Amino acid sequence: MVQSVQSVQSVQSVQSVQWAQAAATVFVGLVGLWFANNYRRQLRLKLSDRRLQAYARLWALTKVAAPMRNNRPFPLEERHDLFNAMTEWYFEAGDGMLLPPRTRELYLHVKKNLTCGISEIQPGSLMNLLQNDSIPQGAIDKRACISIRQLSMLRTQLKADLAIYGVHFAGMLLDDEKDLLRLARISRLRRPWRSKRQDRPTSKRRDCPCQTCVPN
Repeated sequence: MVQSVQSVQSVQSVQSVQWAQAAATVFVGLVGLWFANNYRRQLRLKLSDRRLQAYARLWALTKVAAPMRNNRPFPLEERHDLFNAMTEWYFEAGDGMLLPPRTRELYLHVKKNLTCGISEIQPGSLMNLLQNDSIPQGAIDKRACISIRQLSMLRTQLKADLAIYGVHFAGMLLDDEKDLLRLARISRLRRPWRSKRQDRPTSKRRDCPCQTCVPN
């Protein structure tokens, strides 16, 4: 009888130890999971802060192509300078790594279009717009205007990456701008390219530096 009681107590003792070990394992696992999630959250916060700083630097670089240039030309020399500045931004401090894939595609197309030949400009629909202009100065003005418009689109996408929404392009995109978004695989069904009805501007008229590529 005594041996039977001792045997039961021994089994209970072993079970208690096993339960304690299991509880400790679960506790350690939960603590580890909490630390891992907290680390990832801190990493995301740091990444968001760094992206904001990097985007602010890129935004400042594009000031030379602001739509409010008061109809001043955006000559090839300035576009070359901006191309070089944007390239330096991309590699300096690894800022280019912070661009999401679709924003990176848009950035690369817009940057290339600053200086590339007419036969290389993207989207291809722009090539016809430029080649069909019988007045050389008209093609030059349109080329500058295209870069100004595309850089404005890039800034809009940068704001979208940071969940900052201002004036939307909904209902205002030209065909070549829609094609550019398609090339970058950016959906026009999402903000800022498509907004809620109450957010849409009341007027679809857009300012155009060259006064020709945006219809009145």
